[in-house]
Amino acid sequence: MFMLLASNAMANQVLGEVNESEPVEGAVTGSETLMIYLSNFYETLGHKEAVAQVLQSGGALLPVGNYTYEWTITPGGATTSANMWPTNAHRGDVSVNFNTQISSRVELECKVYLNGSLYDTLSYFWYLY
Repeated sequence: MFMLLASNAMANQVLGEVNESEPVEGAVTGSETLMIYLSNFYETLGHKEAVAQVLQSGGALLPVGNYTYEWTITPGGATTSANMWPTNAHRGDVSVNFNTQISSRVELECKVYLNGSLYDTLSYFWYLY
């Protein structure tokens, strides 16, 4: 299980729990009440998958109906491809292919809207090794 907390002030070091089988590092910016949570990791050489979702900082889902989401995924370093689907839900499947000889990262960003107005923007950098 990998849990991240977000802060409005600046990007923080990872605060939370890391599954021993998944050596992941990241940094998050955004709200003190919302977080990006990664789970269900799958890995082969040069390929990683996870489920990314927005949760309240206590781990609860946001209420259904009032919130909408807009995810973007941006590869960096030696990442050859990075995809996420769906990009308009509170959670989505992330798939990344990367060169194992060079460090890479992927930025996940989620804009959260409340009743049609921008409520918060969360950003998470997933470092790939």
